[in-house]
Amino acid sequence: MTNQNSKIENESLSSDYLAKIKVKKTWKRISVAAFLVTAVLGLAFASYYIFARDSDGDGLKNWQEKRLGTDPNNPDTDDDGLRDKEEIERGTNPFNPDTDGDGYLDGEEVAAGFNPLVNEMKEDEDHDGLTKEEEIALGTDYKNPDTDSDGYLDGEEVKAGYNPLVNEASQKAGEVAKLPGVTFLPGAVEEEAPAGRSYVLLPQLPAGPAKVKITAIQVSDIGPDYARVTWQTDVSSFGRIYYGLTSRYTGEAREVVSGRFHELVLSGLSSKNTYHFRIFVFDNQGAVLATSSDQEFTTTSGITISDITSKILGNREIEVSYKLNKPYFTRVEYGLDTEYKQSTSFSAKDKEFKTEIRGLQEGASYHFRIAVFDDSKKIVLERSGDNTFTLPKILENISSEIYINAQPPYITLTFPLPITDYCRIDIVANPAIPEEQKITLAPGNYKFEKISIVPQYQFIITILGGPNCSEELYKGAAQPEIRP
Repeated sequence: MTNQNSKIENESLSSDYLAKIKVKKTWKRISVAAFLVTAVLGLAFASYYIFARDSDGDGLKNWQEKRLGTDPNNPDTDDDGLRDKEEIERGTNPFNPDTDGDGYLDGEEVAAGFNPLVNEMKEDEDHDGLTKEEEIALGTDYKNPDTDSDGYLDGEEVKAGYNPLVNEASQKAGEVAKLPGVTFLPGAVEEEAPAGRSYVLLPQLPAGPAKVKITAIQVSDIGPDYARVTWQTDVSSFGRIYYGLTSRYTGEAREVVSGRFHELVLSGLSSKNTYHFRIFVFDNQGAVLATSSDQEFTTTSGITISDITSKILGNREIEVSYKLNKPYFTRVEYGLDTEYKQSTSFSAKDKEFKTEIRGLQEGASYHFRIAVFDDSKKIVLERSGDNTFTLPKILENISSEIYINAQPPYITLTFPLPITDYCRIDIVANPAIPEEQKITLAPGNYKFEKISIVPQYQFIITILGGPNCSEELYKGAAQPEIRP
């Protein structure tokens, strides 16, 4: 009986033991399955985060934006109204808001049905002798060759000094349209003006050599709507100036006091136009004594760009500062030559400006100028002259120190200016140190710790940047100075 009970107990223990083993195996299978599921989900999430994520929703994956250099957190890197992916597809520059340099944002051109790769502002759409840019400035219709319907092309009218917005054809053929306040001198030649045209009649020149010498003709103090003309004569006389947009003069200014030193101010002019003028001098009886040849001057825009400076911020960035006499919208146009193929975004309307330009070429010389725009940001009102700056090769002037007795020892690197646009700095001991052959540095940190240092060793410093951190910006050897 005892043996039978013992057998029953052994069989019961054996069953319990087997049941426990089965439970353990089951949990082990569940744990393995859970681990595999977690691993697959983690891999899927990592793949999405690395390869499929589009943080700004512009259609370009983050890794693509990093390769291109566009901002993965801004769908429109250059703020021109086109998303970065659309710029890539259209062939426009995602870093330049006005790819074709016509004064219009790429997005504005696309919305209006124009080609952002073609500068239509320099084209003559209606073949009237004026570009689209000139017609917009004048207020004429760039799709109508004869805006005022007077039978003359707009370009012909401007060239001849007439207003392409006014129909002069209502005048009688051959009639001279005298300007207000103009009195023709005795002996003036009464030429017939072409139909629909008007100009100032010039005095009859005397026969024989001139009786007076006109010298030292100067045009000074030129503004957007005025200019000061001075000259001298060898005898006392009265002066008069005839002027206009061509040598067919349409305006007149006269002196009321005679003398040998003369000065007249021409007013009521149009900004940014070239004017022709001619000086006549008279005696007290109104007889012509002499005349000058045709002279020219160009009025200004009335906009003053001053205090233009450039300040180096790093090996690839610069700050441009400048001032205006009145608040306007501006931007900086720049490039490796005077074609200025790149430009910054428009500034806010102001009188004083500081604009940072990034992503430049280290050690390169750049040209830049300031462009001033009207409120529409479409018409250039004024541009500065050419300015230049040269970025330093900062990475050629690295100094380093080893603190060999520190615990642990470490090496420091010192740069004259901040380094920009790099992703990592590698340091390799030469010859290699088994315990630590390479040190990788993230931007902004210039201290290297946990390095096995031997005083006589050199260190090869490599600084990497560019797409995928594959561009070698600098590579050179350093023999660090030993510090306690």
